[in-house]
Amino acid sequence: MARQLPQIFKTNKSGALVRVSPREAKKFIMSAHGWTSEEYTKKRDIFKNKLRAFESFQRAQGKEVKQQNVVEMLYKQAKAMKTHGADYKPSQAIKRIESFSAVSITKGRKQATRQGKAFNAINTKQLVYVSDRFEKLVNTNAGAKRIVDAFYKKAEEEGKPVNATKLEEALSDYANAMHVRIDNQGTGETIPSGETYGSDTDFAFDIDEYLND
Repeated sequence: MARQLPQIFKTNKSGALVRVSPREAKKFIMSAHGWTSEEYTKKRDIFKNKLRAFESFQRAQGKEVKQQNVVEMLYKQAKAMKTHGADYKPSQAIKRIESFSAVSITKGRKQATRQGKAFNAINTKQLVYVSDRFEKLVNTNAGAKRIVDAFYKKAEEEGKPVNATKLEEALSDYANAMHVRIDNQGTGETIPSGETYGSDTDFAFDIDEYLND
């Protein structure tokens, strides 16, 4: 398989959009973190293992996942660090990936895809993330709460853990559908940060396709 080059771009002094070379991206990331070249290689490889385990976990739970480029993610993080300085806080996406084990990619994939203690521990952490992400939406919207209740009811009936990935996908799609519905109605109602805030109005949303995957 051909090596996947990072798709990183920046605006040059002339205002044109130009590609950032792998060498330039590495230098920028090292500068943001204060890493040596050796530290960069080690940290990149550790993050890659965690990222691949996270992707494997999501695939194991029925989600179509495109493999992400490690350097692209580290570059975005470095840009945020440069922008916010001492006020920088890791994004939810970064913190979520960092919660996975840094074991080898092969072992990490096994842990993330095979039912058992390791898998259940990973799933529990992801449920916490999903709960935090959609807490305000679920607390204010009957439809979102209905989705959560349906997932937990199915898990209880089957004696299995709640599918954290599919639950997140259902809530995310529901929030997006709410945005479209409000935009089409032209009511002027707003949903700041739509994944966490929302109208308390319920509307038809098919949960079965998420529950039965």
